[in-house]
Amino acid sequence: MGTLFGGVMEYNSMYFGFAFLYLLALGFYSLAWLFSRRSLSLKGAGLRQAAGAGQA
Repeated sequence: MGTLFGGVMEYNSMYFGFAFLYLLALGFYSLAWLFSRRSLSLKGAGLRQAAGAGQA
């Protein structure tokens, strides 16, 4: 899947130019950062619930 995605991005760089590719990369890194923050907060909430359930 990564190879296919990389090929599509390479084609886009030839079609739209490298400046557009930089903007796409910035967008993808931003999405990855947001999803990683969200998953960390969900894991933290799960740990708090598990710790609270053990004390009951």
